[in-house]
Amino acid sequence: MESFINYSILLNLYLILLLACYQWGIRQTTNFQLSRLFLLIGVGISIFLPFIKLTLNSETLAQIPSFQLQESFIQAGTESSTSSGTSIASWLIMMYFIGLSISASRIIYGMYQVFELKRNCKKVAEYYEIPNSNAAFSFMRSIFIGENLTEEQKEVVLKHEKIHLSKFHYIDLILVQLLEVFLFYNPFAYRLNSLFKEVHEYEADYYSAEKQESYIAHLLSKHFEIKEFSIVHQFNSNHLKSRIMRIKNREKHPANPAAIIMTILLFGGVFLLNQNIVAQNESDNATYKNVSNAKESNEGVDQEAEYPGGLDAFIKYISENTKYPKSEKENGISGTVYLEFTISSNGDIESINVLRGIKDGEALDQEAVRVLKSVPKKWKPAMKDGKAVAVKMTMPLRFELPKKEEKKKDN
Repeated sequence: MESFINYSILLNLYLILLLACYQWGIRQTTNFQLSRLFLLIGVGISIFLPFIKLTLNSETLAQIPSFQLQESFIQAGTESSTSSGTSIASWLIMMYFIGLSISASRIIYGMYQVFELKRNCKKVAEYYEIPNSNAAFSFMRSIFIGENLTEEQKEVVLKHEKIHLSKFHYIDLILVQLLEVFLFYNPFAYRLNSLFKEVHEYEADYYSAEKQESYIAHLLSKHFEIKEFSIVHQFNSNHLKSRIMRIKNREKHPANPAAIIMTILLFGGVFLLNQNIVAQNESDNATYKNVSNAKESNEGVDQEAEYPGGLDAFIKYISENTKYPKSEKENGISGTVYLEFTISSNGDIESINVLRGIKDGEALDQEAVRVLKSVPKKWKPAMKDGKAVAVKMTMPLRFELPKKEEKKKDN
């Protein structure tokens, strides 16, 4: 669920940036192929970029001449908040799939209506004739023209809709319809559908409007009906005013190169920021594994420092006496605190230092230091050449919430 949420956030962010840059510097261009290509490439990158993961060499903690102890786990109690978190997650998942089902059903029903209409139409030359209708539209590789339209209107419509077919505009619509199904909660997905249809109509008008005044008159004709199918190209569409203005004004308007550059920079910035966050998390995990799995080093001493009862007794004391701060628990903050400390030649714990703390978890860092300071028994110091010597030690202390209670702030 967490992976899906992260993917959804990134996808929506990319789409917002794409639409903003398109609106700013691409939408007004008369290079319709470029407009369409910009949207298609942008949508494709938005879909697949969140899946890309750079292989980075995560930095681990610097090599410290010290003993490295096994990790200690401090787990918050599983109170009623766990069931509450489970309930909220379950409700969110259920609501998402209900919305997805409704959105998919709407698309499927629209396709069913078109196929049912096609079954009742008569095939005439290159199109399907709709009985007792003034409608005109195309769906995938099929053109539908109403029986009641004049021959001149049919000729204009046929030429227009054949442009849609030859340019494979229906593939774009299928793509954005699928996006609408999975992102039904995002208004930008519906805006994307509208922009694709807009550029499709501009392009079809450009290649089919040979006699401008006559063509505009047909567009304005009230004989044409609008079929409420989101998956079709309507001859008389909702972009009527802007289409007429484009037909009348044939001046070339180039795209703003800055919009393309800005799109690349913004996409790259978000991608690198996300990779940095992922790398940081992996670095934390790698550091935790490296430290917790490391064996104690005997380098530099003849005899290791030893806690009364052994390391198990030391770890047990730490685990039993560490308290999970209430504020961090309520905010879903967890993670690993990496501590460094010195066992003096007298066996005392000294010079406690937080090598790496938990983001937004200062109270967890402080608690880790507190419990280490509270250790009541002295260690048996390390020995070298028959003398007691001070040694450094590192220890990871893992604060862990029950999995169903964890939030994305986990570090």
